[in-house]
Amino acid sequence: SATFASSVSATEFLSTTDAGVNINGISLTRVAANSALRVGEGLETIGLLRSYAGLNVGTTGVFGGSLSATDGIFSGNVTTSKLILDDTSGGVMIQFESSSGDQVLRFKDGTTTMWDIGRDNSNQNFIFSNDSGLGSGDVLTLNRTTGAATFASTVTANDKVRTEGVNPFLEFYDTSEVQTATVTYVATSDHFEFSDDIYSSSDITAVGTVSGATIRPKTSYTYATLPSALIGD
Repeated sequence: SATFASSVSATEFLSTTDAGVNINGISLTRVAANSALRVGEGLETIGLLRSYAGLNVGTTGVFGGSLSATDGIFSGNVTTSKLILDDTSGGVMIQFESSSGDQVLRFKDGTTTMWDIGRDNSNQNFIFSNDSGLGSGDVLTLNRTTGAATFASTVTANDKVRTEGVNPFLEFYDTSEVQTATVTYVATSDHFEFSDDIYSSSDITAVGTVSGATIRPKTSYTYATLPSALIGD
C-alpha cells in the first residue's frame, strides 16, 4: 500500500480487482454480474445524473423534487398524493393494457373499497361497481357491443326523460312474467300506442285525445281503467 500526504493526479486510475476504491469508509466497487459500479452508502449528485442504459432502482426510490420522463415502466406500486397529466401542446391519456384480467380504477375510504370502475375482461363491458371487483355489486353496466346502459336500481330524473328516434317508445319488461309492454309515439299520425306481448297495435282503437295526441289503449280496456288525464273530454 501507499500513502500520499497530498493530492495525486493521473490520466487514468486502474484497479485489477472488484474491490475498487474506499473513500473515508464509503466503498466504490464493481458488480461483476452486470459490470456496474456500486456505491456502498448511496449516491448523491448535485448536478445531472444520466444513464444511457436505463436506471434500475432495486429498492425504494425517494424523489425530493419533480420527476420528468418521456417514458417510464413501474413493475410495482407507485404511491403519490396527486397525479397531474399536463401537455400544453396536445391531449393527455391514461392507457390500461391487459388481455387476461380486468382493468380497474379503485376508490377506497381508508381500507374499504367504495367503488371499482373499469372494463370487465369476461364480457368487455364497462362497469361501475360499489364492491371490490367487477361483476359484484354492479350498479351501472355499459354494454360494449350495443352501447345499452343497465342500472341495478331506480333511475330518477328531476326534469324529464327523453327518447329520440323514428317512432320512439318506452318499454316495460316484467321479469317475473317475462312479458313486455310498450308505449310508442307514432309521428305520422300523431298518437300514442299502448301494446304488450298479447295485444299488438292492430288490436288498439282510439278513445280520446290529450293535447291533440290520440291515446289508444288495448281493446280489452274500458274507459274506467284509464286515468282521466288520458281519456280527455
